[in-house]
Order: sequence, then structure tokens, then C-alpha cells
Amino acid sequence: MKIYAIGDLHLSFDSRIRKPMDVFGPAWAHHAQRLERNWRELVGEEDVVIVPGDLSWGLRLDEALEDLHWIEALPGRKVMVKG
Repeated sequence: MKIYAIGDLHLSFDSRIRKPMDVFGPAWAHHAQRLERNWRELVGEEDVVIVPGDLSWGLRLDEALEDLHWIEALPGRKVMVKG
């Protein structure tokens, strides 16, 4: 088992949230796709990933729900903390 930590994911899969990460420059283009690819390459099902806040640009649960489901579908056991 490995333990990873990653924060400030700032996901925005809900169509009501219009804040893509590429507003911060071209290095942030395809942020979620690159995050998923790297996560799947590194994290195994037996690993633990600590996600300490700023998971979503959504401010309410209904706005962040798609982002939470996306994280849930990734490998590993996630320990999430509200940011």
C-alpha cells in the first residue's frame, strides 16, 4: 500500500460551473484528463489518496456532485477533507 496526497483539484464537471482551469494559462489545458491519466498510472486499488480540500469549483453539494463521483471512480481509497 502506498499513500498519496493531492489537493486543489478544482474540478468543474457540472455544466452550471463555468470555470475551467485553462483560464490560468495553457499549461492547465485538459487538466482533468491529465489528472486522471496520471492518477491511474500511479495509484492502485490498495493505495490511499488523501485529498485535502478544494476538490471542486462548486460551492454547494449539488454543484460538486459530479466532481465527487469522478473522484470516487478513480482507483484507491480516498480520504477527503473539506477545504
